[in-house]
Amino acid sequence: MNNKDGVRIVLLALLLMFLIGACSSSNPKPSSNGGTPVITADAPTLQQQRMCADQAKKAFDEVEKAMASVPPTVYKLIGADYTDHFDVSTSTCYVEVADSWTPDGQKTFCNAKSVYDAFERHVYATYS
Repeated sequence: MNNKDGVRIVLLALLLMFLIGACSSSNPKPSSNGGTPVITADAPTLQQQRMCADQAKKAFDEVEKAMASVPPTVYKLIGADYTDHFDVSTSTCYVEVADSWTPDGQKTFCNAKSVYDAFERHVYATYS
């Protein structure tokens, strides 16, 4: 190995150490599992989780009530569910609604998912 190769290896090692360090956005915290670091993020309080869960249920019920008013000849609901998530960094309560339905009652099957703000009803994503 010549001197140039040694410099390249050292530079590559330094670059890798920099990139690995730059990818870690949280501070590792010691744990009780033998000193292995655990990375944690800000978690919502129980009160924030409860508030979001209640609002997500309310938003889900409103959407399902509106869809139930559509005549079954146009839209027949097969199943629906929702999931809530409170984002501490933005103080946003997200709700994901998943629906399955059939527009013709037998041959066609449809699925859809939507993610929106449970309070403001701002839609962030839809998929069907």
